Amino acid sequence: MSRPRLHANRGRVAARFGGEWACRCGAALDIAADRGLHARCPDCDASYRLPRGTVDGACECGLPAFETPSGPRCLDVDCERAAETGP
Repeated sequence: MSRPRLHANRGRVAARFGGEWACRCGAALDIAADRGLHARCPDCDASYRLPRGTVDGACECGLPAFETPSGPRCLDVDCERAAETGP
């Protein structure tokens, strides 16, 4: 099964993942293009820059996990569980 690549096509990414993930506050995250792609919460104003790589499940914190060229990580680069996130 192939995993979706991010940043390959911004319009497709926004259409595919907009509303797909939930913020920690429970609201659906929107995808916005502003000097890169960001997952933004319309309720609490949280914003996470989408990493280059592929979606690879979920982090223990509830946000999506990614496989990146530098290894696995959480959508929230400051997530305390980021080191535990893996395939």
